[in-house]
Amino acid sequence: MIQRIQSIYLSAVVAVTILMFFLPVINIELAGKYYFLNLTGVKQNINGNNLNYIYAIPLSCISAFVGILSFVAVFLFKKRQVQIKICKINFLLNIILILLVFYFYPDIIIKNKLGSNVSCNFSIGAVLPLANMILILLANKAIRKDEKIVKESYRIR
Repeated sequence: MIQRIQSIYLSAVVAVTILMFFLPVINIELAGKYYFLNLTGVKQNINGNNLNYIYAIPLSCISAFVGILSFVAVFLFKKRQVQIKICKINFLLNIILILLVFYFYPDIIIKNKLGSNVSCNFSIGAVLPLANMILILLANKAIRKDEKIVKESYRIR
């Protein structure tokens, strides 16, 4: 059912994923100018106007896919094995997202596009995929617990 604890965890994954689109992931300093990377790309805020420099389409796509899969998994409460598989896929996608955020974008993309004298600091948005992973693990644990209870009830009959 939708009111089970794994549905709450998976709904929290959806909420955290939506939040990731609005928070900066990496703060960048280059020659006294400050930029930020969020899931839509590297931007500079000048007089309220965002100037796009580097697009982050892989980050956006993976995050959107994690959110959509989690949303779908909430409504698959009768198919616990499918929910477990979706949680595994989400966990792997979050690992890829973390690798992109912590390694690929700061070291390869940003420094190649903006120069090697760039200072990158991680922001709150970089921690949110880790929170997603914890929520997915908790949801997976709750789904397995439900599956165990159902199998035990079949055995009692």
